[in-house]
Amino acid sequence: MHCVNKVNNTYCISVVESGAPIKTTLAGKTVIASKPNRVFGLLSVKDSDGNKVTADHPLARDFMSTLNKDDLLPEWKLSSNPVLDTQTGEETGMFWAEPI
Repeated sequence: MHCVNKVNNTYCISVVESGAPIKTTLAGKTVIASKPNRVFGLLSVKDSDGNKVTADHPLARDFMSTLNKDDLLPEWKLSSNPVLDTQTGEETGMFWAEPI
């Protein structure tokens, strides 16, 4: 999902990290265990010149036209750095994505 921070007009991509279902056995029967809880995060980048990618930046427009829901981003992972609410400073339950 694409998002725009209306406070500072920055563009970001929401990221969901979840484990794959696990095939296992239970009482001698093959079952698929439920996926673990999902963890949400944000991916925010600058362009190759170090400029902030705003909502009207060509990169943001390109990402919006090429990235789809459920696309895998194998070069990225969620970090342990929490996303903080810009007004309260409290943790949001999301984490920043970072390159691997």
